Amino acid sequence: MNELQAGQSVQVGNGAEDSAGPQIARPETVVTRGEAQYTVPRTPPENGQNGQRQKSSFAGAETIVFMLLAGVVLGLLAGYGLDRLLGTSPVLMLVGLFAGFAVGLYAVFIETK
Repeated sequence: MNELQAGQSVQVGNGAEDSAGPQIARPETVVTRGEAQYTVPRTPPENGQNGQRQKSSFAGAETIVFMLLAGVVLGLLAGYGLDRLLGTSPVLMLVGLFAGFAVGLYAVFIETK
C-alpha cells in the first residue's frame, strides 16, 4: 500500500449519493506521527472565499466617496469647458453636474453589485 507523507492532500468521500444527498469531497491533510496517521481538515482561507482579499468597510466607503466626487468634478469640468467654448453661461455646467452625479451613482452601483 502507498505511504502517505505529512502535508499530503487527499480527497475524502466516494461521491455516492445516499438519502441525505450527494457526498461532498472535502480536502483534508494527512499528518503522520510515528506509526499513527491523523486526518486534519484544512482550514478555509482567512481572506475570504478562494483566498481573495475582502475590502474593509473603510476601503469600501472610501471607494464610494471617490467615485461620486470624481463623477461630479469631471461633469463640472466638462460643463465649464463647453460653456466657455460655446459661450453659454452656467447651463452646460449644471447639466455636467447632474450628468456627473448620475455617472458616479452608476459607478457605485456597478462597484457594489
